[in-house]
Amino acid sequence: MPQANANRQALYTVPESTWGTPVTGTQRRTMRYTGESLAHNKNTVDSKELRADGNVPDLIEVGVEAGGNINFELSPGSYTLELENLLRSTFVTTTFGPASVVFNSGAKTMAATNIGVGLVVGQIIRVVGTLNVGFFTLTVVTTNSVTVSETVATETVSATINGSYIRNAMVEKFHTIEREFGDLSSGHFQQFPGSEVNTMDLNVQADSVVNGVWGMLCKEELTPTSATFSAAGAPSAATTTDVLNATSSVGTVLEGSTLAALTTAIQGITLNVNTNRAGRRAIKNRGAVGIRQGRCVVTGTMTAYFEDAALLTKMIAHTASGLQCRLHTNPSTPTVGPTVIVTIPRLKYSGGDPNATAVDTDVLLPLAFQGLYNSGTGCTIQIDVFT
Repeated sequence: MPQANANRQALYTVPESTWGTPVTGTQRRTMRYTGESLAHNKNTVDSKELRADGNVPDLIEVGVEAGGNINFELSPGSYTLELENLLRSTFVTTTFGPASVVFNSGAKTMAATNIGVGLVVGQIIRVVGTLNVGFFTLTVVTTNSVTVSETVATETVSATINGSYIRNAMVEKFHTIEREFGDLSSGHFQQFPGSEVNTMDLNVQADSVVNGVWGMLCKEELTPTSATFSAAGAPSAATTTDVLNATSSVGTVLEGSTLAALTTAIQGITLNVNTNRAGRRAIKNRGAVGIRQGRCVVTGTMTAYFEDAALLTKMIAHTASGLQCRLHTNPSTPTVGPTVIVTIPRLKYSGGDPNATAVDTDVLLPLAFQGLYNSGTGCTIQIDVFT
């Protein structure tokens, strides 16, 4: 009989309408991933019954749960479902044009009928005009006009404007994960209903691809004899967008309360989003009866080469700041290629010092930070994706 090969394994996801109940007859969505550790976790206690022969009479199952990690390499547009699940929200996508737009350099405005419909303050839009081509951050939005923070060139021209963003909220989302071992003829399906993305770790490090980990919390593991979702046909194909890297894909890192381009050399940025979910336990139920939704806590570390005291002074003074990292699959013309922009509009640095750790090493400033609620955007973290 064949033994399972990791290269023949696949992971699929299917949204659920009711938590913990796999949806039948729904097309499976193929996930992109580099490894996983999903597992059925049994909560057991051994019997404390006294026996004269010194043996343990039983191991008692008192509950079950499931979960684990799914490792990934970041590629634009590949993880819409996971990000919506993690941030308990939905991507808002808008497209305007091509249509005539009046650009005003003095007021930093773009005006046209219905140009601002569906847009919000703090969102990043991609503009393709003639003199105005690039990414712009919205500071004022009305139905027929938007104001941006970046420089605008005066012109009246046919232009296209698009955007797609998500912000953390409290709309619970859940799905079923299905694991298939394609080289086995029997017993090769496992399902994890009631799955929610509890955490995300994202790493942008020099000389590396941008990679991360989804921390999953699930109700339980099931072993159906066949794919429950096969009635909907073959799984949807996985996306094919390029994997981002920290060398050529990093376009701009912005920092500060007004998010200005950072000239200091950065060795790496790590980001952790933890929504502090936990299973609700109840008598008469083997698995959890639901998942409690916790606070969205955003933390991370920006490791900078120590060039001057500006960032260190900001940390010591406990001054509020902000951070944005722009990642492009086409660095030479980022405005026409897939792009991911991660923004923490308000944060404070919680620690970090430029220590000389050994001979023949660089002095680095590892600044730990925590994202905080920003009243202007109504969130702690915002992710803009352009595909």
